[in-house]
Amino acid sequence: MQCVSSQQKGSKKVDDERWKYYSAKILCSHHGNHRNRSKGLRPNQKVCACNCPYTWYVSLNVRQQKYEVISCNLEHANHPVSEELIATYGEKKHLDPAALEYITDATRDGAIPLKVRKRVYDEFNVVLKPKT
Repeated sequence: MQCVSSQQKGSKKVDDERWKYYSAKILCSHHGNHRNRSKGLRPNQKVCACNCPYTWYVSLNVRQQKYEVISCNLEHANHPVSEELIATYGEKKHLDPAALEYITDATRDGAIPLKVRKRVYDEFNVVLKPKT
C-alpha cells in the first residue's frame, strides 16, 4: 500500500485521516505460490498459498473524495470457499495488556522464563512457547 502523502509529492496533499492510503491491493489469503526455504524433509503444514487469482486494486480519487475499484478478479481458484472453512482459519492472538505488562516487568527484572510462563498460564490462561 502507498501512503497518500508519499504518492502526492507535488500535488495537493489530503489531510483527512480517512484517506491515509492512496492505493491498495487486496489479495486472497491463498494468493501466490509457496516457496519452500527449509532444508528439512517435512513440508510446512501452515502454508495455504495455491496461486489463487482473486485480487482487487483500489485507488483514491482525490477530486471525488472516494476510493475507486481500478480492476478486480473475483474468481477463486485451486481451493474451496465456504463459511465453514473460513471459520477454521487461524487468527492473530494478542496478549491481554495486563499479561503483557507482567511479562515485560518480569523479564526486565531477570525472572526465570519457566516460572514466568507458568504464572502467565495460571493467571491469564495463555500458553507461551519457550524460545528455541
